[in-house]
Amino acid sequence: MKNIILIYILLSSAIFAGGIKEKVEREINAHFKNSSMEIVKYTIPKNVRMKIEKTVNQRFFRSTIVYWKIKRNNKLAAIAILDNVYGKTMPITFLVFFNLDGKILDSKVIKYRESHGGEISNKNWLVQFKNKDSKSSFDFGKDIDGISGATISAKSISKGIQKLSILAKIILDKL
Repeated sequence: MKNIILIYILLSSAIFAGGIKEKVEREINAHFKNSSMEIVKYTIPKNVRMKIEKTVNQRFFRSTIVYWKIKRNNKLAAIAILDNVYGKTMPITFLVFFNLDGKILDSKVIKYRESHGGEISNKNWLVQFKNKDSKSSFDFGKDIDGISGATISAKSISKGIQKLSILAKIILDKL
């Protein structure tokens, strides 16, 4: 339990101190040229968090997430949500881009901390999430391909992306 609390504290501060924020913003700039961005810390309402967790059968890493409003010509063009899930023993930090309809534009693994299973960072594997949304099926092994040697991480990141697709729709509906 002490290790989990320590990891939580380290990751919370690492978003801003460990280069993760900079890496995310480089990814946003690469994906959305000539855009501006605004970072938002969002506390997931407890009832929303519990409903999403029950639907996906995976808990959120914490009750807050960070997302970026991505604007072109001062108009909202997309959002990018950063979150963490557990692989076998360590957190995986990932980013998902959503269009204004809540469809996944792209996803990236920002930081993979395990010694095995890093194949989930491969863009050829991540492309299968493209165009999915909160109503899509994320059935691992059926809709989402597994990766030999990375089963735990692949299942975990799949559920994490599904959680964010549901949350993105909620966030977008309020913007």
